[in-house]
Formats: sequence, structure tokens, C-alpha cells
Amino acid sequence: YVNVPWTDTTYSPATQSANGLMSSDDKTKLDRIGSYTTATTVANLDANYENIEISNLSANASLSVNLVGTTYNGWDINVFIYCSSARTITIPTSGNYISMIGSSLSCPEGKWTELNLHCAGGKWRIAKLEQE
Repeated sequence: YVNVPWTDTTYSPATQSANGLMSSDDKTKLDRIGSYTTATTVANLDANYENIEISNLSANASLSVNLVGTTYNGWDINVFIYCSSARTITIPTSGNYISMIGSSLSCPEGKWTELNLHCAGGKWRIAKLEQE
């Protein structure tokens, strides 16, 4: 017979800042799936959340995201915006952004607008849906 010394190995769970049974990058991506938060503006959207609801956009604003670059390739952000009064959202069209909807959009009074952002090649691509 063969005598094989046995040593127990203990693995820690992965966190967003430390590898464990999966990489910290994979843990961050996994934690984002279905994540939800609220906001009051489209400026500096928190890309750590997959779904962001703005239940009353209270002022005109310029769209931006807090995380940019190729690290976020494959990430999606769904932004659900309700405007009790008509608002204008300025859409970036260069740098870290590619707009498929022009340089601004009107959020109509009493309606929902949805912005979908997808990061590819380090740039956030921006598309929209509007309530009829």
C-alpha cells in the first residue's frame, strides 16, 4: 500500500476584494446580477448596480457613469426613469460613451423612459425605450 500524508485544505469564500473559491472579479460580476438601487439623477450612475430606478427625475441632467474602461466590458445597466414634469437628459456622445439616441432626449411628463447601457470595448453604449 502507499502511505499518502493528508492535509486538509480550507478555502475562504470569495469577496469582491479577495479571491476565494472564485476570483474577486467573478464574485463582483455575480453580485451585480439582478442588483437594484434607486437614484435621484442620471449623473454619475453607480455601475455596481445592474438596475437603477429614478422614480422622479427632479431636474434636467447630463448622463454619466461612475465606472468606465475595459474592466467593465460585458456589464449592463438598466436605468428606469419617471418624470412627473418634462425633463431633458443630455447624452454624452464621445469619450467613454457611444450614443445610439443622439445627444439629448426628452423625458415626457408623466411617463417612464428606460435607458440601457452596455459596456463593450471600454465604452458605454446607450439605447432607450419609452412608454407610449
